[in-house]
Amino acid sequence: MTVTIASLLDDVPTSSAVSEPRLSLATDNTPAPAVPLVRPLSLRVAWGSLTKVVADIHVAGHYQGVLPASAEKSLDMAISPGREVIAEHTRRRWLVGELGEIAYFPGRDPESEASTGVRRAAVAGMGRVGTLTEDRAEQLYGSLLRELGALTDVRSAAMVLIGSGAGNLTVTQATRALVKACTEVLPGMPGARILTDVIIVENDRLRAEQVAEALKDLARESTLLAAPLRVEHADGGEVGVESAAVFAVRAIAHCIRRHDEESQGRPKKTSLLGQLLEAFPEELRTSIPAQLRTLPDDLNALSVVVGGQLQGGAGALPTRISVNHRGDRMRWAALTQRATIPEREIPVKPRLVSDLVTRLTAPTAADAARLPSMLRRWVIPEDFQSHITDQSPLVLEVNGAAAQLPWEFLTDGPYEAGHESLPLAVRTPIARQLRTTYSRAVADYAEPTHLRALVVADPGPTSKKLPGARAEGIALAELLASRGIDVSLFVGPPGTKPPDGAHVATELDVLTELLVGRYDIVHFAGHGTMSPDRPDVAGWLFSDGVLTAADLAQMTWAPRLVTANACWTARGLGAPEVSTPHRSTAPATTSSASGATEEQQRATLTAVLADEFLRVGVAHYIGTSWEIPDAMGVRFALDFYGSVLPTPDRRGQPFGRALCDARRVLFGMRGSLPEAVKPETWSGWAAYQHFGDPADVLDTFEPSGPQGEGAQPTTGRAP
Repeated sequence: MTVTIASLLDDVPTSSAVSEPRLSLATDNTPAPAVPLVRPLSLRVAWGSLTKVVADIHVAGHYQGVLPASAEKSLDMAISPGREVIAEHTRRRWLVGELGEIAYFPGRDPESEASTGVRRAAVAGMGRVGTLTEDRAEQLYGSLLRELGALTDVRSAAMVLIGSGAGNLTVTQATRALVKACTEVLPGMPGARILTDVIIVENDRLRAEQVAEALKDLARESTLLAAPLRVEHADGGEVGVESAAVFAVRAIAHCIRRHDEESQGRPKKTSLLGQLLEAFPEELRTSIPAQLRTLPDDLNALSVVVGGQLQGGAGALPTRISVNHRGDRMRWAALTQRATIPEREIPVKPRLVSDLVTRLTAPTAADAARLPSMLRRWVIPEDFQSHITDQSPLVLEVNGAAAQLPWEFLTDGPYEAGHESLPLAVRTPIARQLRTTYSRAVADYAEPTHLRALVVADPGPTSKKLPGARAEGIALAELLASRGIDVSLFVGPPGTKPPDGAHVATELDVLTELLVGRYDIVHFAGHGTMSPDRPDVAGWLFSDGVLTAADLAQMTWAPRLVTANACWTARGLGAPEVSTPHRSTAPATTSSASGATEEQQRATLTAVLADEFLRVGVAHYIGTSWEIPDAMGVRFALDFYGSVLPTPDRRGQPFGRALCDARRVLFGMRGSLPEAVKPETWSGWAAYQHFGDPADVLDTFEPSGPQGEGAQPTTGRAP
């Protein structure tokens, strides 16, 4: 693609990022500005790492619900190495990230040997992904400047150019938003303002020069701002591939001009450029030097063609796609590694969406072969489809209606063309993030010394025994204990004999553990149930009742991971015959009073219970949208946890990668099971839905240490 220097590394800007006339702070018709009543604010530009610049406070931007990356991640590692407190606050939803919301974090003790020089960190909320426009960036900077100006111990602030790093805005737009905010906010700040210096830090040399040039241009006529004289140097700076290409082309242009000047009136000699041109086709040997001679000195006017493909794999940043389904419309927005795409709107027929959900819930082999392509081509905007690839993890931010669609069946171009034999979800992580208006307030909890897990298996009535779930719970508890994790194990209903060291599972006891215990991991293997017309009372089936989503509202400690390896049934198909003001005893049906099929209800159930856990701060929820064979359930649990859990000699795999690998194992099991002809078995790999960030890992806190293979789980109750 052709990239102008003004937008290099920004790719295609959003609709709000259309080039505008240069900001002018004074015109020929305006009187000369008066002497300012407040001291000018010095804007400086540094090339290097944010954490290496000396300042009283260091600032980065934070997208709502997105784990720290790039500058924010380096800042997090600097103030809390090994723990990464900003990431932890994001996982638990204590850090909201609303536009202009400023959150502060203490740095390392300056006297400590481990001190990085970051005394205090702040993150400025950027709102949801895909919503940052130049006007909203101006609001963000205004809020940030007011906050910094009110601090009595901050003279200098180091920050990145918030809003430009992920390609949301161009460098010019982001600097223009900053300058506008300064000119509006500074006159109203108190005369005793301590803040005198704002240092914009860029890791890439070319971007640093772009920022400096833009600030000089935009702030040169303001008496409130002192523009940077030059780019300052700090440790940790880099020159990217694209930037190196720009500097190289610019250097070649200068060499040609100097050669032409020195060669006037003298015999021409074969230059190094001439030797290089011999490698090009003859028709280009004349045009290339001619074009190089016409290149301007201004970096912002130069353009180059940048080739090559982005690197994917485990280290790739996720592609984030927002899907909002309301009525007969689906609204989309996307943030890739290179650009934010403006919103698109697709018209859909609600009836066809319902039919698609029904047919792709435990689908037949024929539907599983055909309908995923229809899902891709029908509901996804055409220019978004190229971003559905295995080059990076895929995160879908969905509202409740959009969560019902079976996104795990998404296909990419190579798969549809027959070049890939494996579905996309078993080649790359696919995860969901559920949009909710609720967020848990910040709470101060003591850190656990090691990981703790609650495992509940086969707690339903004896008439609904699940031997596979019982075996799964016992095997998983042993695996967790062998990794040094404290395990509380609850198996079977009252009247049955639990394994040695375990407890019978009653609704009261398990709810007590959830409300009182401070568990990092919660795993449920059993029946899930619902009322056809009351999805809000969906829950986990016990012999003495249903533990519903509403019962979790008072949870104050949020586990990092909740897995519901459950088979969902309609209320009458599995619930005990009990009657409470909140529970229905409706008979078994294939459709509810609202007309929803059982498959549609199942699609709703996983999201309903996930939402309730996510509301209280759970970082990851994994659930099944239909029943799968016992062998698959046990295999998934052992493979997923075996991969995601840390060991003494390695970190755990990221959640998305561990889940993707477990899906691949289930995909390979299809033909080897006796139930292979059943639809739920054939596509069992797609039944697992993950709500959370696929790049997250579980080893933020260190485990207590291995207890040896075959170790028995501990069963102590939470204090």
